[in-house]
Amino acid sequence: MLGRLSVDENLRVAGALLPAAEVAGVLGHVYALFPELAQRKGQQAGTMSGGQQQMLAIGHALMCRPRYVVIDEMSLGLAPLIVQRLVGTLRQLMAEGVGILLVEQFTEIALSVATQAVVMRRGRVAFAGPAAELRMPSPGTGSSPPHALASSASRSSPSAAAAQPGSVLRRRSALVLSISASSAGRCRRPGVCAETW
Repeated sequence: MLGRLSVDENLRVAGALLPAAEVAGVLGHVYALFPELAQRKGQQAGTMSGGQQQMLAIGHALMCRPRYVVIDEMSLGLAPLIVQRLVGTLRQLMAEGVGILLVEQFTEIALSVATQAVVMRRGRVAFAGPAAELRMPSPGTGSSPPHALASSASRSSPSAAAAQPGSVLRRRSALVLSISASSAGRCRRPGVCAETW
């Protein structure tokens, strides 16, 4: 994001490599995804809120008409309502066929949109597989996720705990890389695909 340029100038700069005839259409799509940006076309980017700047950063990437978008710490410093707003946009992009690679320490956010997940702890891959195996149950269901840290063996044995993805998710050092259905479908080994980006 170029703080001294307006929102519209930022997006047009990001789309500089597009054929001139396509810029207006892609720009219109970004503004449709983020009406908040459309309302601030002439505003200097550096004067916007953190959430609006994050929207602009994602819009920047979308101006290149990418097959994949890599987003690092999307929720950092943002209010929960803004994060929910951005998660909704990610789902919409996934539905349009854009692959999403999300690096996120707040696991609930990453797992809410991911189809595949890679969990890293202290620089090592602790889990790679379907995100559904790591999701916590809905309140009142009475069920536990397949890898929840519930057994006494996990609590008493560090090696056993490290072997269970649920235990990794309960540690602050956990890092989740999640990939959407779109990107997973283009990678024969989604876990490896996520690890190496």
